[in-house]
This record gives sequence, C-alpha cells and structure tokens, in this order.
Amino acid sequence: MNLQEFPQPVKNDIEDQSLSILEHILALNVGINIKEHIRIMKDIEKELTL
Repeated sequence: MNLQEFPQPVKNDIEDQSLSILEHILALNVGINIKEHIRIMKDIEKELTL
C-alpha cells in the first residue's frame, strides 16, 4: 500500500513555509543539543580518566 494511494491534504504556501521554518528551528535545536551532549560526555570521560 502506497502513501500515494491516499489523497493528500491541500496546504497553502503560508502553511508550508511556516511548517518548514518550524522544522528548521527544531532541527537546529536538536543539532545543538547533540553537540552539547557530546561535549558533556567528553568532559565526563576526561574526569573519569584522571
């Protein structure tokens, strides 16, 4: 069963644009959180190896 078999809801350009902006902000936030998590884990690793 393909997704193309189901009719897709019609969205206007403003909704598409605002959704893509929100998705972009969310992706940036997730990326920052992953970088912060990696930094914290490296700091913990340094503390444990002292």
